[in-house]
Amino acid sequence: MSTPNKHWPALSELSPDDSLHISPEAISRISGNAPLSIKEAAVLWYRLLGFRGEKGFGYAVRRRLEVKEVAVEPSPDDPEKLSAKMVCELEVVPDMCNAEGVLSHGCMAGLMDEGSAIALLLMRLTEGGDHVIGVSQTLNVFFHHPAPGVGSRIRIVNRSVSTQDEVGCCQSEIWDIQNHRLIVTGSQLQMMPSTPAPSAGKNQD
Repeated sequence: MSTPNKHWPALSELSPDDSLHISPEAISRISGNAPLSIKEAAVLWYRLLGFRGEKGFGYAVRRRLEVKEVAVEPSPDDPEKLSAKMVCELEVVPDMCNAEGVLSHGCMAGLMDEGSAIALLLMRLTEGGDHVIGVSQTLNVFFHHPAPGVGSRIRIVNRSVSTQDEVGCCQSEIWDIQNHRLIVTGSQLQMMPSTPAPSAGKNQD
C-alpha cells in the first residue's frame, strides 16, 4: 500500500532486501496477543524509519532496538476501549549518550516519538486503517529520574490513546530495567500526513 507522503517510499516499491526482510522466527519471539501481521508491522516500521541507511538519523539505534511485545488490550484509562501496546528494549551504548556519559535527552525524545507513533499506527491498522504513519504536532516530555549510563538496559513502553478522525494521541514511557525506575514519560498528538500538491507544470485531468 502506498504512503501519501513525499518523504516515504511506497511500500509496494520497496525491494525485499536484507534490511526489510523479517524472518518468521523474529516475529515468533515477540510476545503479546496481537495478530502476526500487526507484530510484523511494528518491526517493519522501525526498518522503514531507517530506510535512508547509516547516513540517516538514529539508524544504528533502531537496528539495535528489540521489539519484545505487541498487544491489543483494554485501555488502562477506559477498559471499554482498546489500546495498542508495543514494548521495546535496548542497551545504552556510547552513541546514545551525552558528554556526561548518560542517555541523552534527545535520544530519549526520539525513542518516545517514534515508538508511540508506531503504537498509534498499530491501533489504526487493527481498526482497518491505512499503513500510513502520522506526523507529530506536539510532543510533551516529563523527566522523572536521572538518565542511566552506558551498559544499562532500558524498556520503552508505547501505547495508543485515541485514533479519532485525522488526529491521534499516543504515549510512551522509558524505564531503567535494572533499577525498576521510571526515567521519562512522553505524550504526543499526531495528524495524518497531507497529500503533496501536484508538481507545477504537470498536466491536470
